[in-house]
Amino acid sequence: MDYKMNIKRVLIILSLLVSWIYIGWRFLYTLPTGWALIAGLALVTVELILIIQSTLNYITLFKPTKYAKPELPKVLPTVDIFIATYNESSDVLTRTILGCKNIEYDKEKMNIWLCDDGRRAEARKLAEKLGIKYLDRPTNEHAKAGNLNNAMAYTNGELVVTLDADMVPKPNFLKHTVGFFNDQNVAFVQTPQSFFNEDIFQYNSFQGRNIPNEQDNFMQNIQSGRDRFNAAIYVGSNTIFSRTALDSVGGFATGTITEDMATGMLLQAKGYKTIAYSEVLAQGLAPESLDDLISQRIRWARGNIQTIRKWNPLTLKGLTVMQRLLYLGSASYWYFGLFKMIFILSPIVYLLFGVPFLNTTVSAIMTIWLPYFLFTNIANYIINGRKVSFFWSNIQETILTPSLAWAVLVETILKKPIKFKVTPKGIQSKKEASLNKAFLKPASVLLFVSLIAAVKGVLVLIDSLEYGYYAGPIINLFWICFNIVLILCSFMIAYERPRDSQAESFERDYEVDIVNVSSNHSSIKAKCLDVFDNGCTVMLPELERLDGSVKLIIHGKEGEHELEARLTYYNEYSEGYKAQFTFFHMPLEQTQAWVREVYGNKVNEEDIEYGEKSGMVYAISKYIFSMSKLTFNQKQLSPKFQVSILCLLTLLPEPLGNAVEEVAVGKEKSNLPIKDIPYSGRIIDQTEASIVDISTGGCQISLPKQVEMAIGSKLDVFLPESNYSFAGEIIQVNNDGKDSTVDVQFLEEDSRELLYDKMKQDNRI
Repeated sequence: MDYKMNIKRVLIILSLLVSWIYIGWRFLYTLPTGWALIAGLALVTVELILIIQSTLNYITLFKPTKYAKPELPKVLPTVDIFIATYNESSDVLTRTILGCKNIEYDKEKMNIWLCDDGRRAEARKLAEKLGIKYLDRPTNEHAKAGNLNNAMAYTNGELVVTLDADMVPKPNFLKHTVGFFNDQNVAFVQTPQSFFNEDIFQYNSFQGRNIPNEQDNFMQNIQSGRDRFNAAIYVGSNTIFSRTALDSVGGFATGTITEDMATGMLLQAKGYKTIAYSEVLAQGLAPESLDDLISQRIRWARGNIQTIRKWNPLTLKGLTVMQRLLYLGSASYWYFGLFKMIFILSPIVYLLFGVPFLNTTVSAIMTIWLPYFLFTNIANYIINGRKVSFFWSNIQETILTPSLAWAVLVETILKKPIKFKVTPKGIQSKKEASLNKAFLKPASVLLFVSLIAAVKGVLVLIDSLEYGYYAGPIINLFWICFNIVLILCSFMIAYERPRDSQAESFERDYEVDIVNVSSNHSSIKAKCLDVFDNGCTVMLPELERLDGSVKLIIHGKEGEHELEARLTYYNEYSEGYKAQFTFFHMPLEQTQAWVREVYGNKVNEEDIEYGEKSGMVYAISKYIFSMSKLTFNQKQLSPKFQVSILCLLTLLPEPLGNAVEEVAVGKEKSNLPIKDIPYSGRIIDQTEASIVDISTGGCQISLPKQVEMAIGSKLDVFLPESNYSFAGEIIQVNNDGKDSTVDVQFLEEDSRELLYDKMKQDNRI
């Protein structure tokens, strides 16, 4: 037996023992008296619920289930794949549909259905174009569950796959799941919901893949632990069902906005076996804005409460004791916003109004609470490894607390119905940064009140030191300072950075051949850095002349891809010269192969763990540094170099300048015989200057004096050391003290090429 697993199990037992000793101490020795008892009971009840949840979590982690890939049956069952859609874009749907078409399975036994609750003509045309089947219905009754049940009525596959519109399956999706149904009692196989884009915590904090998606721990660890008790939760997507099992419970459950959890629980109550398979076999889009995340979690929270109200796991016939407890625990989890709000308000109420939520001494806190806190958190880290983080878990809860606290109160007390709302996917490319007011307003109020309470607490502490009654102020000051730090750290998530539409890229190290199409058709060797939906980024070891349009030959894992592309970015880096390309004129077969190349690879295990430098100090430091360096929408189409090249400037009079421009842009006729006038003979007002940076698009010139040059004026720039000259147009003039800088754009296409060649020959770049 694995000794590491034994150590984890010992720690689990000790953590449970310490936790229950602590909560016993809280009930027996720390409750206040009088009217304050109500506040004290509220706080200790929340702590009790959290320890019960923690106990259930530890029980599931004690022996999580790990499955090997099952063998496929000799006779493959027929499969219907349902892609549930409502308002997702054609780009998102195309990616998912082509991912489904890439699935390695007998095509005669697999049907792909686009189940469109939006009843859109463009979705129907897309399905026809991509060669799959289309379904819609006249109403949107029962939302997603109704959509899936409608598809069930028109299909007859022995197995049914449910996919959200943004979830792209891996080619081995069916090869690694269908074998589980060799056991006729298996109702469904749930694979993790995984995401290829950065969620708001990863993106807004600048952490990227240094921290996992905030759902990964549940999908990977908790689901595997629940599987041991046949209590895996159906999460709505990336799932394969037995049609027979679904039919036995009347299809997908309705009457709740979280049909997934209810459907899974009903199947388990019916006696069916369910599987939580931890291999990532499909990936999609996480919510890309805080508003969308909050909206999604409110729906999940209220939907869980609705499900428990309609199908109470404590009374639902057929469930085991552990299944009942685990489903009840799942529903109670969504009250974390309310629980967190009590933890935030407790020290505020004490410091401002003197109402104690607990009655104890500093020495008791140091001997009971502190060991409990330290031991359980250290043990939790050892048990879960880098899959959990105390700091990030608190940030994620804090950011959702104001909205979810109110939402669960409304659902629990008022039972107010809410309309099903699809989480927007794939349309969140934002050009401007913004502050999320839905969080900032309540969070700012909590922060302001906490700061006032902290100031008053310091004053109370100073007074109480004289009388020796300092336990209350010290404990609550420490508590409120902890809350203030969490709220302040949460603000970095509430500042939402612009998202580039090409932000979802995947690191690759393929060899790439670049062929210049419009010039010499030479082949240039490069190394692929990353790939994305419609392009890639490469690194060149040295400066090369690149056409605006090129042919790329990418030697990928899935084969060789020959693609037409446009240059969209080109600049110098310490490692070499980075260039980004966007593909165009991609036929369907080529696009499908590229989707397999981009999304078909196995997920890196390190992407679902916290990096070594993801703690609070590192996170805050990186955020501050990254914000100070932040620039938006930079598009450099050619490398820019710092140089120092002597040059002579000649400001051309308007008629001559216009003539130069006409010749440069290729017009057939000119009013002046410009070709007959050598550059050196056109000196009107010559000035000695220096080129300080250069790119293929233009250059910046520094002059040792103030100059008056109008934007749009034409220049002749002569390089005496190279005996070369070129024509340019002034696009910006900056006069700073005694010096001036002039930004010049090349007029002649040849200038971009010839100047680079000259500079390389002279070893200037």
